[in-house]
Amino acid sequence: PARITAMKPSHLARSAWSIALLDFQDLPLLDALSSAAGRQLTEFRREELSRTAWAYAFMKVNNPPLLDAIATASIKQISGAMSQCMANLVWADAGCTFVHRPLLKALAAVAITRINTFRPPELAGTAWALAVLLVKPDPLLNSISAATLPRITLMPRDRIANTAWAFATLEFDHPPLLEAISVEARRKITEYRPMENGSLARSLWIL
Repeated sequence: PARITAMKPSHLARSAWSIALLDFQDLPLLDALSSAAGRQLTEFRREELSRTAWAYAFMKVNNPPLLDAIATASIKQISGAMSQCMANLVWADAGCTFVHRPLLKALAAVAITRINTFRPPELAGTAWALAVLLVKPDPLLNSISAATLPRITLMPRDRIANTAWAFATLEFDHPPLLEAISVEARRKITEYRPMENGSLARSLWIL
């Protein structure tokens, strides 16, 4: 930890990400990383910000001051963010149940203009995260719905179930997408586990 203070932003972000993937939780080390990151966040690139937020959320290490600082720094760079960067940021907030409305507002505005660059897992993950946070930006949800429709056959069963759950939780009705989910779910019905079938059925019933 003593050498962490000398690390560059890219190394700090990569270290947090690697620790998360290795499932190696060393709280003193993570505290040292967050402290060093907090002092250098203005020098982090947008990908490094989202990667750091994702890592702490993945490890279920809730650090509100760090997340708040990352969110504030991300807003300044969000206009150039790629789809994975945006999806990681909103997923990280959901993973820590941390609602930063200015970031979510800025993210939604940019995501709408680039929604067709989102891959199916990013579309489903973003919808899921918004539902966890109980944040309902209708224009973004409409964009997610429109982008998901032509790609619904590419979605794994769990992403389909998560999307249906998200829309049910937010009480957001998009008939064309719900019909497509129903059709695709019936096509893959033999692949679903009993719990997934129950969750999907409840979601569609609510909607």
